[in-house]
Amino acid sequence: MSKKIIDAFVEHPYVVLFIALLVSFFALKEIVDLENRTLKISVDSSIESLLPAGGPELETYAAVRDQFVGDDLLIVVWQADDLFTPEGLAALKRLTRKLEKIPGVVRVDSLASATFVRAEDDFTNVDEFFAELPTTLSDAQSLRAEAVVHPLYAGQLVSRDGRATMLAVHFDPDLTSSEVQATVDAVAAASELEAGDIEQYLTGPVFARLATGLTLFTDIQAVFPLAVLATFIVSAVGLRSLPGTVLPLLANAVALLVTIAIFIRTGHKLNFVTIIMPPVVFVVGFAYAVHVVSDFERVLARGMDKITALKESLEELFVPLTLTAFTTGIGFLSLTTSNIETIQVFGAFSAFGTGLSWLCAVTLVPAGLRFLPSNTQRKADQGILLKLAPRISKFDLENRKIILGAGFLLALFSLAFASKIDVGTDYLRNFPEDSDIRRNFNEVGQSFSGAVPLQILIESDIPNVF
Repeated sequence: MSKKIIDAFVEHPYVVLFIALLVSFFALKEIVDLENRTLKISVDSSIESLLPAGGPELETYAAVRDQFVGDDLLIVVWQADDLFTPEGLAALKRLTRKLEKIPGVVRVDSLASATFVRAEDDFTNVDEFFAELPTTLSDAQSLRAEAVVHPLYAGQLVSRDGRATMLAVHFDPDLTSSEVQATVDAVAAASELEAGDIEQYLTGPVFARLATGLTLFTDIQAVFPLAVLATFIVSAVGLRSLPGTVLPLLANAVALLVTIAIFIRTGHKLNFVTIIMPPVVFVVGFAYAVHVVSDFERVLARGMDKITALKESLEELFVPLTLTAFTTGIGFLSLTTSNIETIQVFGAFSAFGTGLSWLCAVTLVPAGLRFLPSNTQRKADQGILLKLAPRISKFDLENRKIILGAGFLLALFSLAFASKIDVGTDYLRNFPEDSDIRRNFNEVGQSFSGAVPLQILIESDIPNVF
């Protein structure tokens, strides 16, 4: 059966190339917005993509998020030695009102929106802290003195030394990642405009995740081309032939284009896990195409014609190459048993991309070998790696017991340390210690009560208990 399939691939190269070009064209249309000249793929930096698919904890989290203001905060900090002035407090109140009107913002906690309770004679006065803006510096300083000792404000909305104030911006939990980014940009622009000479910055969980997502997307744009360049150099040095350099790149490019196109078409976005899917698929699949080219040149060196050499080399490679791709795909598919959806998606599309890489290796690469020039015989000088290979093989055979024993001990040693792996959720470790985002986040922890809130849900079956 495999021989008939191989013969069909080899004897009909134009059909294979036409199908590859057609599929690549439609894949590119899914990936690239030609009208705006932008990529359609986007990054999802929300925490929901990393949560389990179900369970009581997640149900409670969803219920609290739907009933109350969410704990996903964007924090705006203003700090200055002369923050409490009539002009500064007026600007703070204007900013609070502006932020409350931005689409996607459900609430803004600040001194300008805080409720202030005063006991006056025989009644209690409940009003806004900034119900009347101060008109003199003395009045502003009086407000400062009240704020820094107030148990609900000090360390929450104003630093205990009175040099900084915080605005906690609560977002609509149903916003998409792109809408959250647009809302953050609008908040940043409004804060910068109103702050004037006052030092201001943004921080908090939302800002940290968005910055992390942007960093990951920027990194993948740099790392992936470097991975392609590295494989290009390795194949050029190792095979020293045009087909061995070009065909693996083209075959994997087609497989990856189709994988990403279907990824986008099915409504998925890159997140903290799936961001590594493209380079994984490319690097894993690259070896399949290299094996096909290498074995073809080995068989061709016997003096056969191209078609016969292609058929014979593919017959030798088809079963081991298929088994390799199959076991790799099974390994990725095992991730779909996870109860975290984003890991399931990564495993499914990595397995799918691996299968496409195998298919392109046994169809597109042989078709390309029909047309690209090939050496009719192997070069006498096979290079240092091929000269070294027999010596390594001999050493392995002569010392196989020692090598296997050392490998077993190393595996046990590795398992002992692997059991000590901790799960971390610290986004800030993605940034250098001297970066603004880490410095600002730490500053909030020192000047205020921290940037990450903890919500405690208290329920009762008694009506009106609270």
